[in-house]
Amino acid sequence: MEANFFHSLLGNVEPMTFFLFLVWGMIGIFVNILIHASGRDVRTEYSPLQFSWSYLIKDNWKRALLGVLLVILAIRFSNEILGVETTAFASFWIGLTSHKLINIFRRLSKQKSI
Repeated sequence: MEANFFHSLLGNVEPMTFFLFLVWGMIGIFVNILIHASGRDVRTEYSPLQFSWSYLIKDNWKRALLGVLLVILAIRFSNEILGVETTAFASFWIGLTSHKLINIFRRLSKQKSI
């Protein structure tokens, strides 16, 4: 029964492989956030003058959480949507570009509400 549950939850991906892909996706999300943070204008009233981990986390936690959810969904449903299994690089790439994917979903939801 436990194996059946994991197969239904994770698809054709083994649990350890799923976890490793998730880690690569989270690394991509982290790199994305650091790239975004390095391009900020520190002269604005909201940005600190010196780098702050607490500010980085407080300012980006929602984006990171959405990115993790997108990575999980992409790993699970890549075979069903694209017809190919996810790889570590694909998971990293999804995490790295998660902000673009989030913006696409935002635009789609705004178009439907109009």
